[in-house]
Amino acid sequence: IELVNEEEKETLQLFDTIHKQILGDEGRTLVSNAHEAFLKWRPIRKEVIKLSEKGEFKKAQLLTQNKGATYVDFLILEVEKLAAYAGDKAMMFNTNSSKIVENTRYIAIVTMIICLLFGLSLTTYFTQDIINV
Repeated sequence: IELVNEEEKETLQLFDTIHKQILGDEGRTLVSNAHEAFLKWRPIRKEVIKLSEKGEFKKAQLLTQNKGATYVDFLILEVEKLAAYAGDKAMMFNTNSSKIVENTRYIAIVTMIICLLFGLSLTTYFTQDIINV
């Protein structure tokens, strides 16, 4: 029971972190749905604990296998949607940052070539000017 309570507390803290960091309306909706699903699972867990404390292990087991398992499947589905969304966003940011790096390299190389050509032109001009004097 203590372990379940600790894990619940940690999970709720993780949901708070995800709420703060998720991007986009769709992301906020997905995290809210997963968080709400987790919170709605609490009464089932508490009922199982209550039955177990009363020694009604068979009832606790049936509740876990039926209602609990069905709800856990739903919760997993919601969390998987959230994870897929986050993965897609991360991939998009990675692709965009790669494009920025490529563009920056191109600009740097072009700038260096222009500076080199300008420097060579100045050197040639001043050399010709000195030779002609």
